[in-house]
Amino acid sequence: MKFDNALRWVKRVTGRPVVYHQALPGATSSVIHRVELDNGSALVLRLFTNRDWLTKEPDLAAHEAAALELAAGSLLAAP
Repeated sequence: MKFDNALRWVKRVTGRPVVYHQALPGATSSVIHRVELDNGSALVLRLFTNRDWLTKEPDLAAHEAAALELAAGSLLAAP
């Protein structure tokens, strides 16, 4: 997914336009950005970019989403 497409996706799922984004350091298998919306809220957008990994794990994003949902219902510090 190209980054402009990802920003359009953020707008579609949040219903809010993106007013600012900035690349964050530290990712090895993905690109991570801080994204700010027009209502002042911020989120982290992760785009998996390691094609070899995605070939082996095509549902990687779904697995991560499920893990984050489980963590959200616990006392763990998680995004």
